[in-house]
Amino acid sequence: MIVRKWLENQCNGKYWKDYLHTYGYSKIALYGAGELGRYLAMELRSSEIKVIVYVDRNAHELKEVYHIPVVTLEEFIRTFGHEVDALIVTAVSADREVLHEMVCRLPELPVMSLRDMIFEM
Repeated sequence: MIVRKWLENQCNGKYWKDYLHTYGYSKIALYGAGELGRYLAMELRSSEIKVIVYVDRNAHELKEVYHIPVVTLEEFIRTFGHEVDALIVTAVSADREVLHEMVCRLPELPVMSLRDMIFEM
């Protein structure tokens, strides 16, 4: 359903770079280095929006994806939390849990769910 809506948005000229630019985001972090996170990073690769880091539970196995570092949530909070404009949660199965935790731990950082954003575009 999410991928279908994503493709529908693209067919209608709605792209992530434009959506994120509207909110003034230029450096983002992605929670989830799985399929959706990778698709989003690929789409943004040729834009002015830069994916600075992935946050993933399997960071110790992945290390990096597309030359982008993959870190744990704790590492992100310590090292990258203040270097990005926003965190997009692409791990749909964990988005509510992660949104809640990030709001509590980094309240000044905008944290958004890819699932919600894709239907808002």
